[in-house]
Amino acid sequence: MISHGELDRVTWRKSTRSEAGSSCVSVAVIRGFAAIRDSKDRGRRTVILGVPAFRELVQAIKDGDHDM
Repeated sequence: MISHGELDRVTWRKSTRSEAGSSCVSVAVIRGFAAIRDSKDRGRRTVILGVPAFRELVQAIKDGDHDM
């Protein structure tokens, strides 16, 4: 499992297309997993996915499967 301490030390990335005040997530890759968190509320729960599952999620988002 990934500890909170490890998540505090990773490099989080956010899309260069995100705008101030918009709904964005930050992503970090750590030991074969993708960690995903709310960029504005970092105290909320972090979602951890295996890299293959993360890639599937990204493709589904690109395909419009999760449009709101």
